[in-house]
Amino acid sequence: MLDAEWTPEETDSRVSAQQAELAQLQSLKRGRIRDISVAESMDIYSRDIARIDLLTVEEERSLGGRIDDVMRQLLVELASDEYLLEHLETLLLKKLSLSNAESFPESALQESPQTYAVMENITLTVIDTLKCLYFLSQHHSSQAHNLRSNLALLVAMIELERSNVLALVEQVKETLAADISTRVTRLVNKYVVLRNQLIEKNLRLVFLVAKRSHLGGVALEELIQDGNLGLIKASDRFNFGRGFRFSTYAYWCIHHVMKLESQKKRYLIARPSYLMDKLAQVIDTKERFAAQRSRLPSEIEISAATSLPVAMVSRIQEFPAEPVSINQPLNDDTESTLEPLLASTEAGPELLAEDYQKGKLIESFKDQLSAREYLILRMRYGVGFRKEYTLGEVGDQLGLTFERVRQLQKQALKKVQARYPANDG
Repeated sequence: MLDAEWTPEETDSRVSAQQAELAQLQSLKRGRIRDISVAESMDIYSRDIARIDLLTVEEERSLGGRIDDVMRQLLVELASDEYLLEHLETLLLKKLSLSNAESFPESALQESPQTYAVMENITLTVIDTLKCLYFLSQHHSSQAHNLRSNLALLVAMIELERSNVLALVEQVKETLAADISTRVTRLVNKYVVLRNQLIEKNLRLVFLVAKRSHLGGVALEELIQDGNLGLIKASDRFNFGRGFRFSTYAYWCIHHVMKLESQKKRYLIARPSYLMDKLAQVIDTKERFAAQRSRLPSEIEISAATSLPVAMVSRIQEFPAEPVSINQPLNDDTESTLEPLLASTEAGPELLAEDYQKGKLIESFKDQLSAREYLILRMRYGVGFRKEYTLGEVGDQLGLTFERVRQLQKQALKKVQARYPANDG
């Protein structure tokens, strides 16, 4: 059973006990579990979490109520100082401004932008009233205490993640007064212990989701690790006041994080998760269609079966293939690689830059050169042409002898050198 209430000393002792237990486990891992295989470690892990009792409905509600109560007390402490209140206001306004774009998790409040506008007005009114009371040195009045309590309730309604509140505490803890710092530290420690209890009691859920997930190419231990991250996020974001079971919300968060992380690990080039979902849908449709009719479906047939626009089906099917190493052998019987086959005959960026600079330079001499001299220089240096022509090729193109082309080129180069004499020193 869960304890009803803790004294500050009990909170500190529980934190110390958790730290000592963690150190003991790490020592055991270093001393005794060195050459253990992955399969054996997963068996040990599954047996360990099987010993953890699941929370009953009453225990979960009690634990959720205590977490909410600790967070409410922490917010009241943060709102008791005008400097801290400024930081809390910034955090709340950022949450409200991002509420419409945020999709993890979906909130009932997000369905109505007007609701958030009302919440923003009420929140700012409460904060401004508190600032006025602080200015009038009415910090300890009953009105200020009630406003701080109401602000804590508003924060819960806005569904500000508890992890953001802890990050705010970490940011401003150096500026806290001694008495506030002591109370805030004890409340944070108490919250961490309660949150760890909630996480520990639901580790079996992560293991279950990982075992049942169909995310090919990702090892079970990696899925469990990613799922634990999703469980931590769920513990920081779940609203106990809604009356739903925590496992219902946590299941979605765990599976969501597993899927995102598996997609990142599966592909060398990151792809949008929503398009990956559509790609999987298109691939499944094509496989079923081919099995039934012995041919691949057209884009129109895929669109009809998946209810996706034809343009999106076309875009999804044009997804770039995974990159292949140019040093990969073409087959098992030869050491030939792709590199010689992919050698490009196009000019590289350094050559293109050099040609551009030569073109600008020759263009600057256009007024000092005759039309024939200007054309000869361009042909000889390949400016505006596909290649650099030889003296004989220039003569053939212009109907001149080899020697005459050489003389005209020499005259043109002398004019260029006269404009830019050599630097002797």
